Amino acid sequence: MSEQNELLRIVASQLNKTVCETEIADWNKLMRLAKKQGLLPYVAIYARSLTGHQPDKSIRNDLFTVIVQEAAYSANQLDAVAEMQQEMEKNGIYNLAVKGAVTKRRYPDEVMRSMGDIDLLYKPEQHHVFKALMLSLGYGDYQEGRKNDTYSRPPYITVEAHRELVESGSEYAGYYQNIWNMAHPKEGMKYTYEMTLEDEMIFNVVHLAEHFKEGGAGVRFIIDVYVYSLIDMDRAYVERELRKLGLNEFYQNINALAKHWFADGKSSELTEKLADFIMAGGVFGDHENAAALAVEEGRARRFFKVCFPNYESMKSMYPWLKGKRALLPYAWVLRGVGAVRHRKNNIQAQINWMKTGNAVKAKELREFYTECGL
Repeated sequence: MSEQNELLRIVASQLNKTVCETEIADWNKLMRLAKKQGLLPYVAIYARSLTGHQPDKSIRNDLFTVIVQEAAYSANQLDAVAEMQQEMEKNGIYNLAVKGAVTKRRYPDEVMRSMGDIDLLYKPEQHHVFKALMLSLGYGDYQEGRKNDTYSRPPYITVEAHRELVESGSEYAGYYQNIWNMAHPKEGMKYTYEMTLEDEMIFNVVHLAEHFKEGGAGVRFIIDVYVYSLIDMDRAYVERELRKLGLNEFYQNINALAKHWFADGKSSELTEKLADFIMAGGVFGDHENAAALAVEEGRARRFFKVCFPNYESMKSMYPWLKGKRALLPYAWVLRGVGAVRHRKNNIQAQINWMKTGNAVKAKELREFYTECGL
C-alpha cells in the first residue's frame, strides 16, 4: 500500500531530521492509517513543514488541530507526572514512572510519542496512602483491576497505577520481583525512583514482547526500539540481560525491522512477515489475534482463568489476601461485583473473544512467534 510506505517515510524523516518532501497520493487514506497506528502527530508535523505538495485547506486545518491538541495533551500529561511525583515524594510514597511517561522524553520531540495513560508503579503495602493521595489530587474516578488500578481526572488524564511491574503470572515476573533494588532514587529524591537507561530499554522490550504475545503490537512500539537504538548505552549489558529473559533473538529481529523501516536497513523474509503482521493491527495489535489466543487452551479453561484468577494474581489485586488464602473465594466475589459495576466493556470483550476465538489461527500465531524468537 502506497500510504503505508508514505507513512513510514514520513516517520523516518521526523526521527532522523531529514527532508523528504514528495507528493502524497491520498491524504485521507494516509491520515486514517496514521490514526490507526497512533502516528497522526508525525503526519501533522510533516504537513506543517511542507513548502510544496500541500494538502487542501480543510486537511491542513485538521492537522493543525492535531498538533495543538497533541502538544497540549503531552504537556499536561508530563505536568501531571511531575505533580504526582512531587506529592509522593512529600508523602513518602515510593514510585517509579514507566513506559510512555519515560520513553517520550527520549524522542526528538515529545509530541511524537503519544500515550494514552500514565503508568506508575508503587509499593503494594502503600496502597491506602497512595489511593488517598490520588483522590486528594482530583483523580476521583477510581477503578480496581487485577493488573492495575485506574485513576482518572478531567478532562483527559488517566493513570494506571501498578503494584507489580509485570503480572505475577508472567514468565518475566521473576526477573522483576526485586524491581526496587534494580531501580534507584532520582537525583535529590528519596522515594521517586528511575531505572538506568539500559534497564529502561530492556523493560520496553519486555513490554513489547507481552503485547506481541497477546495479539500483536503496532508501529509505535517499533519506533520506540529504533529511538533507543540511537542512544549511546552499554549494549553488552542489554544483550546479556535480554538473553537471560529469552528475548535477545526477538529483539534482534524487531531491531532489524526498525532499521529497515527507518534507517535503510536490509530486508529479509522474516522482516517482511513482521512488517505485514504489525501493519495489519492497530497500536496494540489485532483483536482477532487476541481472540484466537484467548481460547487456545479451550473455552472452558479460558472461562475459569478469567473468572477465577489464581491466588498470586488475586493477591496482587487485593494485598490484604497475603497469608489469607482461605479468603480467596470472597475476593473473587468482590472482583466480580466490581467488574459488573465498572468494567462492562471488558466483560463484553471477553465474551466476544470466547465466541470468535479460533484455535487453528492460534496455532499459526504460535508458530510465527517462535519464528520471531518468542
